[in-house]
Amino acid sequence: LLIFPLVANFEIKNINLSIIDNDKSSYSQNLVQKIQSSGYFRIADVSGTYNDALKNIEINEADIIIEIPNNFEKDLVNEKFARVMISANAVSGVKAGLGGSYLSNILNDYSSVVREKWIDQSKNKISIPHLEIVPQFKFNPTLEYKIFMIPALMVMVLSMICGFLPALNIVGEKENGTIEQ
Repeated sequence: LLIFPLVANFEIKNINLSIIDNDKSSYSQNLVQKIQSSGYFRIADVSGTYNDALKNIEINEADIIIEIPNNFEKDLVNEKFARVMISANAVSGVKAGLGGSYLSNILNDYSSVVREKWIDQSKNKISIPHLEIVPQFKFNPTLEYKIFMIPALMVMVLSMICGFLPALNIVGEKENGTIEQ
């Protein structure tokens, strides 16, 4: 019961990522470095076009494509937003869903880092109030699912035993012919 959560690993790491960096700016390079340093992604290749990256998905060398468009840095600085395309290979739905979710979280984190950098560099030095929520978890501070699995497995085993033992007892009594007694 204590070893099973350590063996059953539901984390997905080393997702093969194909990157298309059409901008080749400092912002796009920082984004690629942030994705690579997350530990979830392994850069399979850096393609020049979307079709080249799609070929890598078709031959199963890449799982997800991220395309950084032209003028990424310019749009981010001037228009205060930029679009990035994430294409996931949905043959493995769990890997695609979790990989896309990981990438979305990395992009959101990168966005907040860029926003904080701009606020610090603003000429006006306007103090923009913001609220930051920092949750504290007392039972499992690192949020490792393995620690949550142990009590869940105990409940599952207990409920299965409570269901199976009376059923087996009734079947045994029926087979012995003593169920009427």
